[in-house]
Amino acid sequence: MLKEHGDLEGIAGEHQLHDLGKMLFAFSIFWAYIWTCQYLLIWYGNIPDEVTHYVKRTNGPWLYLFALNLILNWIIPFTTLLSIQAKRTPRVLKTICVIVLAGHWLDLYLLIMPAMWDKPRFGVFEVALAAGYAALVYLLFTREVSKAPLAPRHDPVLAYETHHVLLPEFAHRGSSGAKS
Repeated sequence: MLKEHGDLEGIAGEHQLHDLGKMLFAFSIFWAYIWTCQYLLIWYGNIPDEVTHYVKRTNGPWLYLFALNLILNWIIPFTTLLSIQAKRTPRVLKTICVIVLAGHWLDLYLLIMPAMWDKPRFGVFEVALAAGYAALVYLLFTREVSKAPLAPRHDPVLAYETHHVLLPEFAHRGSSGAKS
């Protein structure tokens, strides 16, 4: 979005989008790894105090949200971001980011709410809470982004990747980086 609004126009290119896509792909795999490890540890341990956590979430009305959690946080990002082209397409990356954010909200909801209620409830309070946090994050993000430049100045790697030229102060160096 920063690229579309002009803040990173000409700076963030296809390579940077691809790197962000790879990072999103890796973090979705890492989430699945941690989630599975936690599930298996509690299942193998079979300690009654811990097992009740998953018993409630994998039965009854919570089961659908439990499955949706896995779908939103791992299956959709993993299958979508397998291709290189998907990792370089801004529209795909934005869509996956929104899906993952919704999935993480659902993950936190499933962590907390089954201990409080017998069945899932989505009402004004949950929507207002999510909207309030989204507004707070937006406010903090826009305030912090306006304080400093988004791209480093005089970065030889970024200059080369964006314009395929070396900055004058680095042009005289050899391939090893030392002065000739």
